[in-house]
Amino acid sequence: MSEVEALARRWGPPGTRVESGLITVNADRARSAVRRQVQIGERRFGVTGCGPDIFLYAPLVRQSLHLEETCTATGTPIRILFTPSQVERVDPSGAVMAINHPQEISDMVEGAVDIEDLDANVCAHTPLYSSAEAAQGWLADHPGGRLFPIREAWDLSFFRDWRARMSTLLDLDK
Repeated sequence: MSEVEALARRWGPPGTRVESGLITVNADRARSAVRRQVQIGERRFGVTGCGPDIFLYAPLVRQSLHLEETCTATGTPIRILFTPSQVERVDPSGAVMAINHPQEISDMVEGAVDIEDLDANVCAHTPLYSSAEAAQGWLADHPGGRLFPIREAWDLSFFRDWRARMSTLLDLDK
């Protein structure tokens, strides 16, 4: 089994299957509430997970990935178009990603029983917001948390390093 397959088996959302080198996700099997809609080509489906997760997976899709999420604070639709190499479009342009303080993440992950528990107790608390102003309540509830504009988040070293590592593992640079 490859490292990518092992990672998918360990951290993939419920409904993830690894078979003959092909990784598929059946989002309908997730027990958590769908937080966002993803469209890849003609296929559209709901997904759970943390807001920052999309920055890990979007670049692995060799075509564009459209994401739609509703800001929990304002009800404003957030639409993002990712290509394998960049954030192509963000609407509203001031949309932000919230990231908990590393110690808070560590504490929550350590207490997680499984991926469903992690999704309910960590990811449900890290949505995308339509603006930094809309995320002020989240910041007040998560001391040490940070907000990153969507385009800036794409360029964070953690996500750059992940893209490089996964591109090499998946042989995507060809």
